Amino acid sequence: MRVLIKNKYVRDFFATVMFFTRIPINWSFFSDKAWLYGLVMALLLGAVIIGGIKSIAKVTEKLVPFMALVYVTAALIIRIINYNLIFDAFKLIINGAFTGEGVAGGFVGVLIQGFRRAAFSNEAGLGSAPIAHSAVKTNYPVTEGFVSLLEPFIDTVIICTMTALVIIITGMHLESEGLGGIELTSRAFEKDIVFFPYILAIAAILFAFSTMISWSYYGLKSWTYLFGKSQNNENIFKFIYCLFVIFGSSLSIGAVIDLSDSMMFLMALFNIVGVYLLASKVKKELNKYLNSGGIPIITGYQGINNDFRITTIGRSGSDATAIMLAKFIKADECIIYTDVDGVYTTDPRQYNKAKKIKKIFYDEMLEMASLGSKVMQPTSVQDAKLNKIDIKVKSSFVSKSGTLITGSKNIFSNQIITGISSTKNDAKITIVGVKDRPGVAASIFRPLSKNLINVDMVVQNISQNGKETDLTFTIKSEDLKKTERLIKRNKSISYKKLSFDKDLSKVSIIGVGMITTPGITYRMFQALASRKINILVISTSEIKISVLISSKNVKKAVAVLHKEFKLD
Repeated sequence: MRVLIKNKYVRDFFATVMFFTRIPINWSFFSDKAWLYGLVMALLLGAVIIGGIKSIAKVTEKLVPFMALVYVTAALIIRIINYNLIFDAFKLIINGAFTGEGVAGGFVGVLIQGFRRAAFSNEAGLGSAPIAHSAVKTNYPVTEGFVSLLEPFIDTVIICTMTALVIIITGMHLESEGLGGIELTSRAFEKDIVFFPYILAIAAILFAFSTMISWSYYGLKSWTYLFGKSQNNENIFKFIYCLFVIFGSSLSIGAVIDLSDSMMFLMALFNIVGVYLLASKVKKELNKYLNSGGIPIITGYQGINNDFRITTIGRSGSDATAIMLAKFIKADECIIYTDVDGVYTTDPRQYNKAKKIKKIFYDEMLEMASLGSKVMQPTSVQDAKLNKIDIKVKSSFVSKSGTLITGSKNIFSNQIITGISSTKNDAKITIVGVKDRPGVAASIFRPLSKNLINVDMVVQNISQNGKETDLTFTIKSEDLKKTERLIKRNKSISYKKLSFDKDLSKVSIIGVGMITTPGITYRMFQALASRKINILVISTSEIKISVLISSKNVKKAVAVLHKEFKLD
């Protein structure tokens, strides 16, 4: 679909708008007069912040949200027109981000660029936007922090994703050589909505102007803090600010961004120090809010690694963040809202007779989480256990009781086994005829550890002649080829034969009741044997028994064990 402007007067109106833009078209008056464009913008800005003409600011205040709505609507229209390409667009983004294709050769550069853009997208916590939030009248200042969490979500997750989809769907990512920023975006929208570059030009002017007004406020507050609050001091700053608008318009976009990145870094540096020094104040305000009945909703996902670098925590990062905050404010309970209404005796998608567990011990939940249950992440449960914080897992969609994860000794249950878990895509490796000597196991697993290959079940046979033994262990199937290469290249070990089995799964029964109940191992093995399920490897702990079986028998194994231990 291509929309054309046939009305002469409408075309003339948009041509006039383009007159005041820097979008590089042949008849743009300002295309080679950047300083003049900056002067016009500086005069308009000066009329507002120095001259006190509020009408321009009021018009901008109304138009900016409207133009943002128009932008989002146009992006939605393009996606509707090209709905059949949306899946491929997401696939391309994911492949570019998480595969070798996206990483090779440009990882460091992409990482740096990502950090630079993240600085702009997260002004809410960087030190600029908080100046605006601080002007809000509220009984509980900490609530503004929760409000500001929404800003990077809208900016980065929604708007940026919609823009990226438009660029990819229209094919402009294949024609983007020499293009960038607003020009690339304009060309992409133009492919399906011919007149949209004119609207984008208006939006860009309004966004730029409103940004200059807001940043003048940020700068003014900082200036008066340093040099004192007086009319003369304020006017000096405003005059200098307007001069920099002219100066900035004359520079290339690259130079402006580089300067902005440097200033953002300095602002973040001092802000981090300030956050550290004000931590006790933040805690006090947060407790004040909580004591009033307020409930913080934690989004999480961002943290600091061992190298003190900001990083994405990963899946269940919000759980970890919530637990850490609960520890910080000394909460008795942390409620985790997720897509399920609690922890089940086994995966209900695999076995429809699975039942929700009302209460479960930390250790049981840790075992279930590490053995394949996706409801909770193990480190979150471990942190809650160490700090004696009860976790309640509830559904975000339905109002149900959920599951309590606790260390309380008041839990009474006649169930010996609490739950059954299973994994997918396991592989078994057996090294036959390994020399039986001290350190041989360490020699085998050292290269695997260095290459971040997780080893699960390990079984070593008793040496028959005191010289040789067999060693069996399990890994994930996706690591099989890499593991094979590492073992074959390992010159520190010698063996007679190397064998591999894939398409295997681990099935485990978990429960603190088995500590004091004899015969659990027999009952498990007998139940599996009754369904002719062969056990390849066995691993045990105080509250867990795991067996490795063929993946095709997983559902059958879960069903028979669920029935055997009366979990139905």
